[in-house]
Amino acid sequence: MPRRLIHRIATAASRPRRAPDRLSQAHFEHLEPRILFSATSPAFILDIVADNRGLITMEVNHELDSDTLNETSVQVFTAGDDNLFGTFDDVIEARDFTYDIDTGILTIRADIEADTRYGVRLDGTIIRDHNGALLDGEFNGASVATGDGLSGGDLLFYTKAAPIQTARITTNFGNIDIELFTVETPISVANFLNYANAGRFDNVIFHRSVMDFVIQGGGYENELGFDRIDRDPAILNEPGISNLRGTIAFARTSNQVNSATSEWFLNLGDNTENLDNQNGGFTVFGEITNQAGLDVMDAIAALETVDASSIDSAFTDLPVTDVDALSGNPGAVTPALTVSIDRVALIQELSATPPEQLQAESFTFTSNRDVFVTVYDLGGIGRDELHNAIEVKFSGNRVSSINISGDFPAGSLGIVIGNANRVGVIKDAGANTSVAFIFSNAPVAKINLKGDITGFNINGLNLGGILLPDDIDGDGVFTDQTAILINAGAVVSLNSKGHIQGDILIPGGLSSLQLRGFVTDSDIRIGAASDPAMTINARIANARNTSLFSETPFGKLDIDNWTTDADNSVLDAPSIRKLTLRGAFDVDVNLTGAMDPTERTLGKFIAINGLFGASFEINGDTGPLLVKGETAQIMFNAAGTIAKLKLGDVFNSTFTAGSSGETVRSVKLGALTDTTIDFEGEIRNFRAKSASGGLIKAAVIRTLKITDRHAEFTADITLTGGGPFGGMVRVARTISINGEIAGGMWSVSGNVKTIRIQDARDAEILVNGSLDIFVANDLERFDLGIQGVSKNVTTGTWFRGEAAITTINRFTVNGDFRANISATNAQRINITGDLFIADLFFTQQPNFLGTYALRSLTVGGEMRDVELRAAFRVGTIQARAMHNSIIGISNNIPNDEFPMSSDVDSFASIESVAIIGPRNGPANFTDSYIIASQIGSVILGEVKSFNSGQEFGVGANNLDSIIYFADVERIELRNNALDATPEPFGDFEVRINFLRFDDSGA
Repeated sequence: MPRRLIHRIATAASRPRRAPDRLSQAHFEHLEPRILFSATSPAFILDIVADNRGLITMEVNHELDSDTLNETSVQVFTAGDDNLFGTFDDVIEARDFTYDIDTGILTIRADIEADTRYGVRLDGTIIRDHNGALLDGEFNGASVATGDGLSGGDLLFYTKAAPIQTARITTNFGNIDIELFTVETPISVANFLNYANAGRFDNVIFHRSVMDFVIQGGGYENELGFDRIDRDPAILNEPGISNLRGTIAFARTSNQVNSATSEWFLNLGDNTENLDNQNGGFTVFGEITNQAGLDVMDAIAALETVDASSIDSAFTDLPVTDVDALSGNPGAVTPALTVSIDRVALIQELSATPPEQLQAESFTFTSNRDVFVTVYDLGGIGRDELHNAIEVKFSGNRVSSINISGDFPAGSLGIVIGNANRVGVIKDAGANTSVAFIFSNAPVAKINLKGDITGFNINGLNLGGILLPDDIDGDGVFTDQTAILINAGAVVSLNSKGHIQGDILIPGGLSSLQLRGFVTDSDIRIGAASDPAMTINARIANARNTSLFSETPFGKLDIDNWTTDADNSVLDAPSIRKLTLRGAFDVDVNLTGAMDPTERTLGKFIAINGLFGASFEINGDTGPLLVKGETAQIMFNAAGTIAKLKLGDVFNSTFTAGSSGETVRSVKLGALTDTTIDFEGEIRNFRAKSASGGLIKAAVIRTLKITDRHAEFTADITLTGGGPFGGMVRVARTISINGEIAGGMWSVSGNVKTIRIQDARDAEILVNGSLDIFVANDLERFDLGIQGVSKNVTTGTWFRGEAAITTINRFTVNGDFRANISATNAQRINITGDLFIADLFFTQQPNFLGTYALRSLTVGGEMRDVELRAAFRVGTIQARAMHNSIIGISNNIPNDEFPMSSDVDSFASIESVAIIGPRNGPANFTDSYIIASQIGSVILGEVKSFNSGQEFGVGANNLDSIIYFADVERIELRNNALDATPEPFGDFEVRINFLRFDDSGA
């Protein structure tokens, strides 16, 4: 006899006997000896699939006699009030079933609440095949042929949650099995299963199909009208897994990261480059498990699509099974032509045995009202020692107290409390005690333990008449340890000084949590308190690889050390009024939102010894955020505002805050390295020591100051503006950078009063508004853009780059200027040094107000390789020399051409040009042009007569006067002498009316 069969028979024989009833008799039937199958063997079942909502499909190898399939021979049952299968109160559930002779598929549908464990029984004394042989139905496994080759034998099995959650999407094209990423994306998986378990994904459609991209469903009913299904609130995004072929991900609203509700899509190909980066990354929460599922996906994707947006705007790419049936009218789509999703449910694991009670030596204390406390020996303590180690006191329907002796023997024990309406105190007397687990089906006032809690696997067990889930804490692990489970009602206080290893589960809420010992490898889950005003005061001394989930808000939460090895520890709660961290903390924090909308989600945050490696998602406002010491690798995202931010040095971190209507009082930081500060609202005062890389962003920063003179500033700055006037409000009063700017891009939408910086290079400042005052030292490869008015720009030497300013009142360069200027108009530009290799453009158009395009340009040194162009009126231009340069006042002056064509604008004028260098020196006007329709006066120093035959000089339709020196001779021309073009001086010419000389010189 095979070893597996011997073991199974021995196991069945060793089970305790119960009162005889039909189900228990079937369950404990002794299996017939296995023999070889033969061609004349009776019908048996090849494969069984059951889901968590009561749908069971069985593939039968021989044709069955349909008349033998009836209410008696096909049963689905759940445990009764005692939560034990195989007892008198088992409940036979309503069901219907169909048998397809052609495919050999028997389908059973029972009305089972999602995730309820149930059993299935086929009566082997009734069901026959078409030859009259009884079904051979002993259960050997879900995908193993049943029976032993002999006719007769009930099929009996029980469902339980599978360790790997797999959802089956049943469509009219076949089944798609999806492995769900429970650990990696718990919020998304829970959301998907909420819809599936409620039946809201039953009879919906794939409403979108885009070739080589996605097919999308989960949003619309497959009924005439195709109404949207009922949707839950949107969930948080959980990106991180790539959108590869065959993965499933949630759809979202455009440009809204946390907006996923019911709709999901299957990736037809590798969409990582697009979807992993778009809109914060789309959350992949599962993957198709086999080729059969991929084939079904591809078959749906291969269908033709129609634009049925007349039905719903989302139906622009609606896949249909028969385009011709629409006769060119996409709006006539009916449910019969769609790709339907008939059902979504979790595939269950199947077992030949029902959930068991804890098998261990035990001792039970009982009251006269059926209240009991059972103590299990889980460490070889011994019955007598176990009894002596525990003292239990009852009071009516209450357990007044449970005391664990101080002279506790070696080993550990489990405590189960049943049938009580309340428990007073559970406590031990010494640090030598060791408790494996505590289970109570009643609220507990106090749990005070000095010893250790070691944890024990009670998943799926029946304790005190309560059938526990296969995954008690819902983390997708069925073998984890439970330390404390208070199954019904609240706990007033839990105080532990020992080592806790295992989950703490209090679904009824908790007032005080004091974990003063070491907590490892635990999930702490606290439900919502019955009193919505209740908060938890908690202290966690040392935790590792531990998560805390609470539906009750925290008042005060003090944490000494909380670390994780696997990057998956979580602190999840509605809100925390005050969070204090005293040591290492690298846990992901998610606060879902204060129950009172007037309260902050995180009231106050203090990290006394720095902060490293944690992530914070705060769905609401945050009070003061204070970190003493260094901050590194932190992600802090607040949906609302952060009242105050005070940190030391910060490395590789991100702090974001929403709520544009709120004002942040102050941000005070140390040195920033590769760090982003991104606030949607206003910051009143921003101060940091330095900023290397990263981003500083807000709607408004009244004062921004970087203090360290010796550190380079390379961060980007973005001020987004806002308010009733859009970007034209004042977004900053003063921005002051004391250190050298060595890179970065500033984007400012609004008006700024003052920007003061030191030296700057490889940087760009763009102001979409006015900037009253800009002050800088030396600039190199630097761009300054101002789309409004600048009252005063003052810099040192400016080497390469551009100043693009709409209106310039005063522009002063205390040194050389080798950059470009573009503006609509400018009043005064003063360059104390040389102006060289520069383009200066002024685009002010003619008007009746007499506005200057450029009122004055003063260059203390020479102009070399300069092109100055203006569309309209220019006042005065003064420099000490002008070489290889152009001053051209007109919209129509061709580049690098002299003499000019005769269509220079009549409005183009220059009041005066003075190029006056030292006398008796080298020529200070060479190879240059001064061109306008009207020129008042021109004064030039020594002009150069030889220019390799290339004419240069002054051209105008009207010129009042010109004075220049030619070979030290002073030439002065006025009035009548300028009615026509005078004689040239070598290659130097003065052109009047833009007439060329003919060959005779006339």
